[in-house]
Amino acid sequence: MSPYPYIHAALTLLFACALAGAVDGPHSPWAAEVVAYEPVGHTAPYDSPDNALGPPLGFGPSVPNNDTIVSLGEAGGSITLRMANPVENHPDNPMGLDFIVYSNAFWVGGNPQRRWQSPGIVEIAMDPGGPWRMIPGSRVLPPSPFPRVEEPDGLNNEPPFPPELLAGAIRNPNTFDGDPATDAQQHNWGYADMSPTLQPYLDNYVRPRNPFETAHTPRAGGGDAFDISWAVDSDGEPANMEAFQYIRITTLVDRDMLQLGQASTEVMAVAAVAPNVDTSGNGILDAWERYIGTDVERPENTVLPLEIPSIEGGGPAGTILGTAEDSDGNRIRLFAGESRTQEGRAYNTIVDIREADDPGAPLPGDQYLPSGAVREFITDVSDFVDAGIEPAQFIIAYRAADIAGLDEEGLRPFRYSNGAFVSNEITDISVNPGARTVTFRSRYPGLFILAAGEGGGASEQPGPQGAISLTAEPPDSIAAGPDAVVTVTSSVVNDEEGEPVADGTLFTVSTTRGAIASPDAAPGQSGVQVESADGRISFTVAAGSQSGGAVFSAASVQGSAQGELTYAVVAGPPAPPVTFRLGPPEGEAPVNIPVHIERVRDAHGNTVADGTLLTVSTQSADIVSGDARDDLPGHQVALTNGQATFFIETGALDEMFVIRAYTDAEASDLVGEAAFTAQDFTPLPAASAFALAALTLLMAAGAAWSLVRQRATGGPTP
Repeated sequence: MSPYPYIHAALTLLFACALAGAVDGPHSPWAAEVVAYEPVGHTAPYDSPDNALGPPLGFGPSVPNNDTIVSLGEAGGSITLRMANPVENHPDNPMGLDFIVYSNAFWVGGNPQRRWQSPGIVEIAMDPGGPWRMIPGSRVLPPSPFPRVEEPDGLNNEPPFPPELLAGAIRNPNTFDGDPATDAQQHNWGYADMSPTLQPYLDNYVRPRNPFETAHTPRAGGGDAFDISWAVDSDGEPANMEAFQYIRITTLVDRDMLQLGQASTEVMAVAAVAPNVDTSGNGILDAWERYIGTDVERPENTVLPLEIPSIEGGGPAGTILGTAEDSDGNRIRLFAGESRTQEGRAYNTIVDIREADDPGAPLPGDQYLPSGAVREFITDVSDFVDAGIEPAQFIIAYRAADIAGLDEEGLRPFRYSNGAFVSNEITDISVNPGARTVTFRSRYPGLFILAAGEGGGASEQPGPQGAISLTAEPPDSIAAGPDAVVTVTSSVVNDEEGEPVADGTLFTVSTTRGAIASPDAAPGQSGVQVESADGRISFTVAAGSQSGGAVFSAASVQGSAQGELTYAVVAGPPAPPVTFRLGPPEGEAPVNIPVHIERVRDAHGNTVADGTLLTVSTQSADIVSGDARDDLPGHQVALTNGQATFFIETGALDEMFVIRAYTDAEASDLVGEAAFTAQDFTPLPAASAFALAALTLLMAAGAAWSLVRQRATGGPTP
């Protein structure tokens, strides 16, 4: 890639877990030492080889992070790295892939069929002196003489250029062959700096993406994945390697990218793939748990996300981010808040649940007596709201002996703080005697105790038993609005005899978003109750006008039957007015201008979903950034957090032009229109202006970038 890509306005911080010793520890999957750095040509300011050590940190498929890369320069420039530990050709690795090279490649305009890439040749060896074994990639390049691909000057492989070009804004050559059946297959693979690096999400950086497909592989962290078995010896025959510890990456393509300089491979990180082994069944691979320091035998000691990337489905407010639960039923669950754009944010958090001793601290008021149910919910997030998510949901599971002599219905949780138990910031308390659990929300983690007044202790709870299966109509999601109503119905619920529950059996129902619209069958009890009929329950939820995730829950008043359903209240389509803001122009004739689409909302004020498309058009100007959907008429931009940036070119600074936005590809539903000259731009701070100047050059090359101005930290803290 060019040595002059977009410079992120804020210095990006590395993973919090990449502390001293973590990069080169016994469980580290990363490169740990620069053995040699031999760039060719100009690479400053991307000439720090240590940037290739430790974990990657991406911002998404269309937003490259250039703060933590090293440029290898022109064809022949290279870097040699030592991996912290030998990388094995492991039979349990997903898809047989063994390691991943991360870079700042990206999808042009958010389109996976068009990538900004600058391939590098990969060689591996067990010893620093070799023998080195090359990976020939999809082109089956011979190892001797060492590969170097000459390509004509230019920026893309659109006609009249040959489709087989490798460096630049490269459209998947399979889209040129006239056979739609091959479009989902990636034509070029087996080289570095070809695929985007995604943002941190759980253990995604040790999970490989499928290199033979254009689309995202769920739970993968992006990058370019390789199989050790692809390596060949000096004669081009299979090398039959079982492992390696040294890797050398070399710029492959000699191509002049015009105003962007020579093609140059960039490296952000190298990772060993984790074997597909999950001992605890909590969804996190054992190799990653050993690296971050959690217990592979205990599912409750794990890592949970603080946000879900849009490429993994996104997480509007109220969405369940993740759950950790121990074998006794104690649980911590995290929920998304509003969009997390604050600087210094972490993407994941390590959690644990442990039984604890009562510190003997005073309870508020004389009416409360302590129980024996004391649980510590541990996380490196000290304040969930300050971290940009909702208060966490906790469940404390108690035993009959824990609450002997106490009023079971009156159980309340209290948090230990500064030598006393307190109840501040604890809400949504619910006691389920049948399941012997107390559920509540808290802004803060920590040590909690259940307490109550005097009473008869735990009661026997005959009645409905087992899991309640819930379904919704409409299924999966509903558009937010004042008339949005969801009907939730259960499967048949059985009593303690295994028979369908009797008509009129009470169940408590709730929702984390909106409100229960069904009438309360037992107004004297806390919460909202509904009665069963024909062994089932049914209730309605007024979803409301605010978008976000919802959890619908049902629990029997007697017995231990309970169940829940996650549901999405989604934003509606974009509503007018869609507004635009111009960034600083570059040049005088022609003039390149960044156009920022301001926050797009639906008719109820909700930010539209990530990935929502707008069709944009211009009058007296040309759009020069990438199209998010080559298969649709017109020019599309994909919104992230309701925003997008595209670039136009006009003839002169004082020339008037018009920008329009539509919700449909046919350009029939106009939602935004404005007339500007290039002089109508909004000035930016100096640091951002410098970044945007470099970005303008790249966007003129046919790329579509999103401006990212927040500082970011990556990954969990052990």
